[in-house]
Amino acid sequence: MGCRASVEAELQAVGGVRLVQVDLRAQTAAVVFDPTRADAAALRAALTRAGYTPKRETLNDS
Repeated sequence: MGCRASVEAELQAVGGVRLVQVDLRAQTAAVVFDPTRADAAALRAALTRAGYTPKRETLNDS
């Protein structure tokens, strides 16, 4: 499994995650999730499990 696929798999394993798009070159991950089932802390933990250190987050509710 490639790096991008590993990150996507970890994020998708978080309950409530609906969609994940990872761009390793840009060092970004866009995640659509149900906030009643997942939160930013769970997503940060998934990134850490994948071997990456989250730098910042931007939450949009649209």
